[in-house]
Amino acid sequence: MDIQTKHSRPIVFFDGTCGLCSFSVRFIAEHDFEKQFLFCPLQSEIATKIIGKHAETISTVVLYQNNKQYTEAAAAFEILKQLDTGWRFLLVFRILPMCFTNWLYRIVAKNRKRWFGTPKTCMLPSVEIELLENHTSSVSEK
Repeated sequence: MDIQTKHSRPIVFFDGTCGLCSFSVRFIAEHDFEKQFLFCPLQSEIATKIIGKHAETISTVVLYQNNKQYTEAAAAFEILKQLDTGWRFLLVFRILPMCFTNWLYRIVAKNRKRWFGTPKTCMLPSVEIELLENHTSSVSEK
């Protein structure tokens, strides 16, 4: 399914029941000085429309940008590349084979809830975290 957003802003889909994922969304929002990213939990109807029926079972962050989906390490690197932060030095790891960085990503993804916990409540968005649900009128099927 091909979905266009009115403003063509990149969308970060994340596991809304994961402590590490919620922390990552806050980190991205704090370092996204141009406010380019929108955020959407994988458990939402919008995620199902854009990513597909399997959205709730995905164990990776998904970056949807310019009608492309980036997952695992590719999504993390692409997001990091667009942020204004000293943490961009981590982009040096792009020289490693993607199969290796994805393997490391999968280890963290598999253990993320055990290592970082599950939030007791749903993450409430702050002013700087702009959820895609606030832009539902700008999402249309092509």
